[in-house]
Amino acid sequence: MNIKVNNGQGIIRIIASGMVECLMIRRPALAIWPDFQGSIGEYFSVSAHTQEEKKNFTNTIDHFLLQGSEDQILSSIPDFMDLFANGDYEIRFGDIDLQKTEFHKYHISHYDGDPSKKVFYGSLYPYSEYEIFYTLHYNQINTERVDFYKKMIQDGARPKAIILSNPKSLRHYVLDGHHKIEAYTALGIDVPAVFITTENIESISIPEMMDLIYPLLSNHEFEHLISINLPESLDFLAKPELTAVIDRILQSEKKISYYLNPVFVKYKNTTWLDERMNSLKKNIHLSREGVKMYECSLQMHVRWNQIIVTHEAEINHWIKNLIIHYRSQYE
Repeated sequence: MNIKVNNGQGIIRIIASGMVECLMIRRPALAIWPDFQGSIGEYFSVSAHTQEEKKNFTNTIDHFLLQGSEDQILSSIPDFMDLFANGDYEIRFGDIDLQKTEFHKYHISHYDGDPSKKVFYGSLYPYSEYEIFYTLHYNQINTERVDFYKKMIQDGARPKAIILSNPKSLRHYVLDGHHKIEAYTALGIDVPAVFITTENIESISIPEMMDLIYPLLSNHEFEHLISINLPESLDFLAKPELTAVIDRILQSEKKISYYLNPVFVKYKNTTWLDERMNSLKKNIHLSREGVKMYECSLQMHVRWNQIIVTHEAEINHWIKNLIIHYRSQYE
């Protein structure tokens, strides 16, 4: 079944900036980007959308997903599709083959047990025929709800999940049905699903993408995205919200990634850089165990050396040498 959405609300849509793909469910729900550091791996981050928020968007079709026929589901699809961006969509029914599918589940973990520090914890090597991403934190999976669906399935029902697919990137997103998928997986049964496929992908610029997704990124994820998007693509002077994230990193992290070094070099001899170094000097670990930093090696075959700075004078020395050696070796 093909559907053309002409007056869509644009609540559910896929956007891309070239390297980064983002699923929007009113606000950013999930972002995926490649490693590009000598690896073919990918990373992803999932927002804190709750199951209840997502259920509000599937109310028009929910009843039929549980026990309705395909005809009943198709009759309710047009109202559900009004949530999407304008464009052409293909609707089909099928089963998710568990033997050919990898489900990517974003777990929440914290650095050193600190609840305020979410770590970089979504990664994959896309080797499976079908790579399907949960759009709900795995920590939010309710075991009682999974048991409810397991019993329903064992009694003969076949509730369906909803999967949104981008055929260009071969990425697939669970819009609804995380608990159903968990139940089917536990029972070893392929998952019946409604597949919604579209090539209607909105292209936006790198700065626009960073503006959208930075709230759902951990410090580590933010640093990595900076590295693949190149500092030249981002104007931190014009983006105080992104600068605020860098300040958060500089003041709180025990280790400052070398991914940020090109940003510092870009703004050499500016007030912006002076202010960032002042943020680093406020780091809570500086006078204790020190802060791990990276400086350019004087040997061409080694890119970075890790050092530990423990006071302001060492920071001043580090940034001075970074600018000199980075520009001489890598520019």
